[in-house]
Amino acid sequence: MAMPILVNPDDLDPQEYVEFLNRGFPGQWDRAAYDWYVARPFNGRPNDVLVAERNGTILAGLTICPRQIAIDDGPPIDVGVLSAGMTLPEERGRGLYPQLLEAALERARRHGYAALIGFVLADNASGRGLRRFGARAIGSFYLTSPARARACRAAPVRAARSGDSEATAALLTRRRMPKREGAPLARFHYGDPADWRRQFIERPHAVRAVRLAHDSIALIESAGSTDRLQCLACPEGKTSAGIAALTAASATAGRGFFMYTMDACEAAAARRQRLRVRDGYLLLQPTGGSRDQWQRLATARWQVQSGDRL
Repeated sequence: MAMPILVNPDDLDPQEYVEFLNRGFPGQWDRAAYDWYVARPFNGRPNDVLVAERNGTILAGLTICPRQIAIDDGPPIDVGVLSAGMTLPEERGRGLYPQLLEAALERARRHGYAALIGFVLADNASGRGLRRFGARAIGSFYLTSPARARACRAAPVRAARSGDSEATAALLTRRRMPKREGAPLARFHYGDPADWRRQFIERPHAVRAVRLAHDSIALIESAGSTDRLQCLACPEGKTSAGIAALTAASATAGRGFFMYTMDACEAAAARRQRLRVRDGYLLLQPTGGSRDQWQRLATARWQVQSGDRL
């Protein structure tokens, strides 16, 4: 029997949802993460939280975060990104996740979203569920090094000057990629600079900016013993050197390093730095809205910064 799906229930308690998420991802959620992933609006729009519950206990939940995608110089396309979702271990296999996805698609259609997007590892069970709904799978790469990785020589990195990190990173992030033959380029669009700042700088953990060269800057989030690259803004020909420098800096400090990319060349550069590469997907699910917008999303080549993900 289908269970009713509640959308943005008035009595949803943030701490209760944090405890629910920690049942599936022990120790990974706290109030700061909840505020960033679940409670943070975008472009003036709040997120939608969908839950299935029994007798006041959350059994499964999912968050839809509004975002926009720009394809080349075209107008931004409204989409929803699926995030902060989980089903209690003892409730899995009972059809709750498909019910949540059905409700999410209906909610997305109401908002006029052309697609729902999910970021998953290739072996992720939720990702397999979305693919059964007909989502298009676009390859991506999750790149990690262990804490206390062996230090290696590379160009030094240095802290960015106070006041110039945000402006420089924002400028370089928005810079158009050089024209190539083939499909147009799809990128996450931040029309409001405050949304960009909240996405890349005001994150759950401390973020610092480092300069790799006069025209290259990176934003690094320090989470536990790992440095997470959230934005690498540099000329295309300097990407490999930038990854090498950042990986070496983390190893020298006795810290692990993480980055995400949809660029096979960047993944190859990371492999040369002995990072572990795990395959993933950006899953693109049509909502049944604008056919033209869907076709543009589905046929584009995607450039996604680590910090774009949710």
